[in-house]
Amino acid sequence: MIESWNIKKMMSGVLNQDLLDLETSLLSIGVKWLKLLGAGGGGSFLCKPVNMSDFMSKLRILNLHARIVSVSVSGVNTWKI
Repeated sequence: MIESWNIKKMMSGVLNQDLLDLETSLLSIGVKWLKLLGAGGGGSFLCKPVNMSDFMSKLRILNLHARIVSVSVSGVNTWKI
């Protein structure tokens, strides 16, 4: 996941300053890895928090929102909303 994200970040037109700022914020509050999903004018970061409850508390402080997903070897299989 980390290698894939690093490759994607080097691609032209993938990131803008808002996404770079969001990446910095997410890394600062404790994620093991993250990857940008989606294309065009939107998307989401898929990330693995080091500590889920701490991460969710810090997201609220930053006024950011999260959806918890379940990921398996076959991909995302459950959206818990």
